[in-house]
Amino acid sequence: MRCGPPEIKGPQPGVETALTCILDHVGPQLSSPGLLLAARQHHPGYGVPEDRFDSFFIAIRNVFCVILGEVWSPDIDASWRRLLDEFAAIR
Repeated sequence: MRCGPPEIKGPQPGVETALTCILDHVGPQLSSPGLLLAARQHHPGYGVPEDRFDSFFIAIRNVFCVILGEVWSPDIDASWRRLLDEFAAIR
């Protein structure tokens, strides 16, 4: 089953790519800077305004917060804030 607007053709690997970026960034940072930079350059062509690009990562953080519930801690929150700030700085 395919989800998403019908006008978008082909695969939409956004979540997989985003999670790959997150995991790489908290690890060796071999691919995340390049992936983020390339995605920022291409997403306006998909109708994603530049000021909304980082909203996707914020949404992912919010999903993890809901999933973890009471396990979500100030340390986890601070780590996510740091990650989001670092991602926002990659331009």
